[in-house]
Amino acid sequence: MTGKALFTSQRGGTISIFQTMTGILFQVNLEDIYIYCKDLVSAKIQLKKLEDLKRSSNQRTLRAIKKEREALRTLVEKSAAPYLHHECSLRFIG
Repeated sequence: MTGKALFTSQRGGTISIFQTMTGILFQVNLEDIYIYCKDLVSAKIQLKKLEDLKRSSNQRTLRAIKKEREALRTLVEKSAAPYLHHECSLRFIG
């Protein structure tokens, strides 16, 4: 089944149109997610929902990464703190 690209959003999502044995079918595609709709209006609504969900998901992921990074930094700083004040007394033999 090959379709003709009908619409491409600014965020990279596409809507393609297919002629099937039972009529026209619209395929919504965003990355690896595909949704099939019977009309263009529904296809555009579904594409917008997918793009909004992706954006929301990305924002939550970035917040989680930032929080984990801050927690790791705190852990490393606390673990290294006892050794940092002795930094000047370290000698390298070589």
